[in-house]
Order: sequence, then C-alpha cells, then structure tokens
Amino acid sequence: MAKINIQCPLCAKKGTINIEDNIVLKSSRGITAVNIEELSICQHSFVAYIDKNLSVRDCFIADFTIELPQITVEQQQPEEVFIPTESMINTYLLTLNFHAQFFANVIRCCLFNAKFVIINDLDLLDRHLVNLFEFAFQGTFNVKFLVIPHAEFRENKKLFNNYIVLDGEKAFNDKNKILKQKNLKIESKIIQDFFNENDSKTGLIVLKNEILKIYLLTNETLDFIETMEKGAPLDASKLNVYLSQIHNAKISPSYIDFLVEVVRHYYDIKIIDAADFFKGI
Repeated sequence: MAKINIQCPLCAKKGTINIEDNIVLKSSRGITAVNIEELSICQHSFVAYIDKNLSVRDCFIADFTIELPQITVEQQQPEEVFIPTESMINTYLLTLNFHAQFFANVIRCCLFNAKFVIINDLDLLDRHLVNLFEFAFQGTFNVKFLVIPHAEFRENKKLFNNYIVLDGEKAFNDKNKILKQKNLKIESKIIQDFFNENDSKTGLIVLKNEILKIYLLTNETLDFIETMEKGAPLDASKLNVYLSQIHNAKISPSYIDFLVEVVRHYYDIKIIDAADFFKGI
C-alpha cells in the first residue's frame, strides 16, 4: 500500500490517498486512473493519474454523474478490427507527455470542426498523436490538424490567427470559447474511460467506439432535424424520445445537448432551441 500526496486541480487543497501499488505496477499503459470522490480531499471530485513511479502525472476534473449512452453500433467483429501496434500508437508515451485535458480539447476541436494546431517539441510523439486520432475518428468525422514545435509556431505566428492553439493542457486563441472546461463533460468522460483501461488496446477500442456512437447519433439527429418544419425550434425532449426509441436505450439530456452542439458546429447548421429543456443540467 502506497500513500500518495494529491492536490485538487480546482481548489488546490492538498491531501493524501492510499493505493495498492501493485495495481499501478501491473498497468501496461504505465498510467493508472484513480477516482477521487467528493470529500476525500475536498468538496470536489476528480481523477488522479498515477505513473509506475507512484508519482501524480495529472489531475483532471471529472463529473462522475455523466453517463455515456449504452448503445450497440454496427461494426466489424473485434477480431476483424485492425488495432495499431505500439510502434504506431504508443499510448504510454502519449499519456506520459500529454494531460487528459489535452486529449479532451482535441476531441472537442475535431467534433466542432475547428481549425487547430498542436504545439509539441518532441518529434517522436508527432506520429503517435496523428495515428491516435486518425484511428479514433476513422470512417466518421474528418480530422485535420497540424503538429509543430514552439520555434516554428513563433516564427509563423500570424499564419495561425484563425487557429485554436493547443499547448499541453492549455488552449489559446479560442475565440468562440468552445473549450470552456465546464462544457467538456462528455469529452472528459470519454477520455476518463480511455485512461481507465489498463490495457492499451482496449483503451483504443473504447475511444474509437465512443466516437463512432457520436457519429451515428449526430447523423440520426440530422435526420430528425430534416423532418422539422423550416424555422421551427428543436424540441430536445422529442429528439431524446426519437433517439432512445431507435436504440432502445436511455440517453441523458446532457448528452442530447452535446449532440445538438456537435451538429450545430460540425455541420454548420442553425438550430433554434426549444425553451428550457436543458435547464438545471
């Protein structure tokens, strides 16, 4: 049993937790996610990521009440899905060098069809980053981004005036405020589940499946919108019933809200919201 010092990423209060050290050492990913519940350290809940040296690599605000829809998507059988090798996507290196917030930001940018650039000085990571997101989004949303070192960015800064700049867990030039942390609940939950898988291949499948679900549900949301009268407001409660009946599964209002925002931004569609369905979420 190891005692680890933890600091809340929101209020900065410090405390300690006890963790079975063999759980961390057995992780093939090199990083283990530990859920810190409310009142364990402070009033906030968050996730701490512990490496094999029992050092805290990252702390990530998470909403443990968020539920991703449990729907079945048509896809190849697991044995038919090509899972990239470690030489193509080294999740250990990626999670060791990039924080969970970074991955959530990238997913948000991709889903919102935002132009963005990633600043990274470690050349050996570039290929792994590109391969990770190409694999996760393969056959769904288009993914386009640049990975450049700090020096190149400084020399050509004016060329990126219309780009969101992701530098580690920090985001700059987010003119439309799409990366506000409080709005990234779904993306954060997806990354939390990705990190929670000790087996790297399973983690990749989890990530890919969640993106596939979003793609399927956003296309069905588009189908629903096309049945509406032109200029009519979107009744999110009816959309929820529509999607839930298709998949015979519960879909939370917050996830419906998320889907509408993805459709609005990725497909550049003007959507008028019906009043007050999302109040209190």
